[in-house]
Amino acid sequence: MAGTYCVIVFITCLSYVRGFEVEQQLQTDLFVNYSRYARPAEHNEPVVLTLGLVIMLLLDVVEKQQILKTSCWLNQYWQDKRLQWDPSDYGNLSTVIVPTSWIWNPGVVIQNSAGNDFYISETERLGIESDGSITYTPPAIFETPCRMNLDFFPFDVQKCELVFGPWDYTVDQLLLTQESDRIFNALLAPNSEWDIINSSVSLYEEFSENGELSWHIMTFTLELHRKPLYYVINIVIPSIMMALLTLLLFFLPADSGEKMSFSVSILIAMSVFTLLVGEMLPHSSDSVPLIGRYLLFNTCLVALSIAIAIFVLRLHHRPQHMLKMSPFVQKLFLTYLPKIMCLKPLERTGCAPSIHPNVQNHHGNRKSQMIIENVEESLQKYDKQPKEVSRSDDNSMMQILDKLYDDVHYLRNSMEVEESKKEMLEKWRYVAMVTDWLFFWISLLIYCIGTLVMFGNPDAYQ
Repeated sequence: MAGTYCVIVFITCLSYVRGFEVEQQLQTDLFVNYSRYARPAEHNEPVVLTLGLVIMLLLDVVEKQQILKTSCWLNQYWQDKRLQWDPSDYGNLSTVIVPTSWIWNPGVVIQNSAGNDFYISETERLGIESDGSITYTPPAIFETPCRMNLDFFPFDVQKCELVFGPWDYTVDQLLLTQESDRIFNALLAPNSEWDIINSSVSLYEEFSENGELSWHIMTFTLELHRKPLYYVINIVIPSIMMALLTLLLFFLPADSGEKMSFSVSILIAMSVFTLLVGEMLPHSSDSVPLIGRYLLFNTCLVALSIAIAIFVLRLHHRPQHMLKMSPFVQKLFLTYLPKIMCLKPLERTGCAPSIHPNVQNHHGNRKSQMIIENVEESLQKYDKQPKEVSRSDDNSMMQILDKLYDDVHYLRNSMEVEESKKEMLEKWRYVAMVTDWLFFWISLLIYCIGTLVMFGNPDAYQ
C-alpha cells in the first residue's frame, strides 16, 4: 500500500516537472530567433491592431483646468505569426504567459494627454495564444483636456475625448480597427457627481503637412451628465428664496424704516452667492453659465427693488412745497389702479373743520389755541357789560366784534390750509402704497417670466 502511494506521488511530480519543461521548451523555441524590434508582418503588409477601452473609474472632472481624469484599461489585440505553435507538440499547451519586454509592441500612445507622459505604462506580462494572437491590456490613469460647455450649468452635459494612435507607424505599417462602437463601462464604479450617459468610438486618418504620410487615430468620446442635486440645494433654492424675499420688500410699510436695510441685506447676500458660484467655475469669457445668469438676474431684480423703494419713500414723505398733485396722477393712482388691483379706496372726509378747542383737528396748533382763547375772553367781557350802553361803548363793542370776526376768519383759513395739507399728504401716502402694489405685481411677473425663460429651456435637460 505504501509502495503504491509512493509511485503515485512520483508520477505526479514527474508530470509537473515535465509540464514545466514543456512550457520552458515552448518559450525557448518561440524566441530563439525572435526580434522584438521587427514588425510581425510582411514588408508590404500592415499589422492589424484592434483597440478597445474599458473605463473603471471616473476619478475627477477638474472644471477650472478643464481636465478629465479616468482610470481605464486599453485593450490591444494583434497577431504575431512568428509566435505560432502546434499545441499537440507541447502537451496541448495553447496559451503561454511571457514578459512584455520579450515581444514587439505597437507603441500606442494617448495623443491628447494633459500630463507629462504620453506613453501608456506597460504591464509585466501578457498572454499569447497558439495561433499567434496576443492580448495586451495595460491599466492606466489618463489626464485629458475636456473643453467645458457651461451654458446650462449645473444641468450641463459634457463631451470629453480620449485620443489614441501609434507614435511610430504609418497606416501602411499599422492598421487600427475598433473592438466595439462604444466604451465598455460595465465595471464602472459609481460617481457622486457625474453619470456616463453615452459613449462612442470613431476612427479617422490623419495626414502630415505635405500629405505623403498618414496615421490612424482612434477617438473614444464620453458623454457625461452632471448630477445637479448639490447645486440645486445649495445655490438654486436659496437664490429663489432670496428673490421671493425681494418681492416681500413691497409689503413693508414706508413708516417702518426697514425698507432700505432689508433690500440692501438681500443685495449683499446675492453678491456673496455670485462670488461662491464664480469660484466653482472655470475662468472663461466664452459663455455665462445658467446659474450665473440666474444670479445676475436676481441681483438686477434686487437693485431695481432698491430703486423702487427709494422712489416710494420719496412719495410717502412728500415735501410741503411739492404737495400739488396733477389730475392725471389722481385719476390713475386714486381711482383706476386701486380698482384694478382690488385695493381699498382712499377714505375722504367731507365735513368742515371744527373750531372747538377740545377737538384734535388742529393737532395742538398753539397759534390757533391762542386765537380761540382771545375770542372767548372778548365774548366774556361783552356778556359782563350792562345792557344800557353809551355810544362810545357801542363803538368799543363794534371794534371788539370786528376783531373777533378777523380772528375767527383767520382761524378758519388757517385750519382749512392745514386740513388741505393733511389731505394731500394722505393722498401722496396712498399713491406710495399703490405704487408699492403696482411694482410688486410687475416684479412678480418679470421674475416668473425670467425664471421660465432660463429654466424652461428643454435643451438644458437633454
